[in-house]
Amino acid sequence: MNITNQSTIATPQLFSFYSEESWKENQHQYNDNLQHFFSGKKNEFFVIANGNTTEFLIGTGSNPAPFQIQEVANKFSATYKKSIQAVPTLLNVQYNSKEIEHLILGLFLGTYQFPFKKESPLWQEGFELQIQSLDDSQIETIIHKTNAIVTGQTQAMDWLNKPANFKKVDHISDFLKNTAEKYNLKYEVINKEKAQELGLNAFLAVNQGSSMDCAFTILQYHSNTIKETAHIGLVGKCV
Repeated sequence: MNITNQSTIATPQLFSFYSEESWKENQHQYNDNLQHFFSGKKNEFFVIANGNTTEFLIGTGSNPAPFQIQEVANKFSATYKKSIQAVPTLLNVQYNSKEIEHLILGLFLGTYQFPFKKESPLWQEGFELQIQSLDDSQIETIIHKTNAIVTGQTQAMDWLNKPANFKKVDHISDFLKNTAEKYNLKYEVINKEKAQELGLNAFLAVNQGSSMDCAFTILQYHSNTIKETAHIGLVGKCV
């Protein structure tokens, strides 16, 4: 993931995100005929190829919330995955740092396909996303958060999309154990006998419909930097 606040003299590719309001303010910079093809409506895309430069116009709708900007960026990235080039790319936006963070997350989540591999141009070495409105610290934070969320979400989607014979109890248990070792998480697995001792009857009732033994797995993360914080529990019923 290559994101910077530096820009090259001639950027061969632009991602220009416009709401309906911001498009009205900026459409004078473009050919008058564009009004027939683009107005900034949500999920409205238009491509301008001019010489050695390609500009993607991306509509986000009227006064979009950050999550809506993320949705549009996701759809754009998935829709144009064969057209986007692995070249320096200027992000042309009028958004604050939170909105840009959601936008970038949407772009990279939109590269997902099963099984997930970083084959999209956005993951290639030649792709450089240039954001002039952010400083180095903001960009570093966005890269860290985006990488973490994309890693977790794409792994979850892969498990969802795998055929049933590749996601049996032992497959999932091995994955969770390896994940715990990789990220230094406390790992605990409760087998059928232990579940009976603890009175996990609803859990055991569901397992009665399976020929495989159950495995109730607990992963715990303890921050080394934040001492006083709320305990947060995420509970999943698996797949």
